[in-house]
Amino acid sequence: MMKPNKSTNKNKKIMVIIWLFISFIVIVSATFMVYNNERNIAWRKDIDYLSEELPKNHVNLFFKLSEKEFNKEIKILKRNVYKLNDDEIMIELMKIFAAIGDEHTNINYSDGNRFPLKFYWFEDGIYVIDTIPEYNEIKECRLSKINGVDINEIVKEVANLIPNSNNQWVKYNTPSLLVAPNILYGIDIIDSKDKETFTFINNEDVEFSMDIKSSKADTISWIDKDSESLPLHMQNTDKFYWFEYMTENNLIYYKHDVCRDQKENPFIDFSIELFNLIKEKNPDKLILDLRDNSGGDSRYIDNIIDKINLTAPELNAENKLYIITGRKTFSSAVLNCLYARANSNAIFIGEATGGNPNGYGEVLIMELPNSKKKLSYSIKKFESFDKAMNTFEPDINVEINSTDYFEDRDPVFEAIISN
Repeated sequence: MMKPNKSTNKNKKIMVIIWLFISFIVIVSATFMVYNNERNIAWRKDIDYLSEELPKNHVNLFFKLSEKEFNKEIKILKRNVYKLNDDEIMIELMKIFAAIGDEHTNINYSDGNRFPLKFYWFEDGIYVIDTIPEYNEIKECRLSKINGVDINEIVKEVANLIPNSNNQWVKYNTPSLLVAPNILYGIDIIDSKDKETFTFINNEDVEFSMDIKSSKADTISWIDKDSESLPLHMQNTDKFYWFEYMTENNLIYYKHDVCRDQKENPFIDFSIELFNLIKEKNPDKLILDLRDNSGGDSRYIDNIIDKINLTAPELNAENKLYIITGRKTFSSAVLNCLYARANSNAIFIGEATGGNPNGYGEVLIMELPNSKKKLSYSIKKFESFDKAMNTFEPDINVEINSTDYFEDRDPVFEAIISN
């Protein structure tokens, strides 16, 4: 009887191993394909839902992007779903919303992670205004590159994701997108959502790079700044509205950031207190600061203007009433500016608004059925007297630069005092 050939047995074992390996690959591939098919079908259903429901519910979806172009972009995205990851699909959706051109109509894309940096776009560049102690070296430095890509190129890419009527709204929103790993990854700027190299220029004009790790936004402990040294407009950020009487200038500074009632300080009580102080002090100036007011119910501030006319008409004299505007002034706050311009002698000062006086508003929310992504859309159109306006321009334009900010100066307030 012949003994089995050792070489033959060895070959059989190798063949069995190869067969098992191939079977494993086939099973994994099949599972992956099934997953991808289910995922692709879910995304296409979401895109179909969006393309059907958004035009039906928005008051006038095709005022800028034509229906033909909208449907074309939707069709392209559906066709490309299979070769795009989730981040890339969301980026393409953001581009479609940006092309629609209504700031109130957008899709929310946040996964709760961010790089622990706060940027602000000053007239002299985009600077780090806050970070965590680990990266203290980069505070007050100008952003130059991300992953070796020049910031000017990145800003152009990011602008394509922001629904806007003017560049002020782009300048306001860009800094928050520059710290979003999923956004930067989706537009192919960074290679990893966990850590990336940022390049900065310090105040000695020296360029240097640092690896920055992302983290959950709600776990970040920012470097605290001495609140007593902050200019007035950066104080009391926990309040919807507040005022302060300044003895040396005999003026009242009134900041209004959120146009809805604050539970612990109802607006009707606040308003009575404000006008009692006006009557008592007879101030030389009343400053109403709306630079950080992103809207809400326009009746709050309109009522203040009406009450000035009724009970303190002396504030309508020359150089008495000032209203500060900025890139964050948006939605109903822009309508407040229009109302004040028509019904008072207020001097407007600061930056042009991010909001459009002829924009859309009164927002409702819609949810995509599969991805559960939420999107907002407008149900009302607002038109000013001048339909050509796409921003509200102040009478006196004053911008803040990085030096002003880091020296805790407010050039807008200083311009009012000196006027």
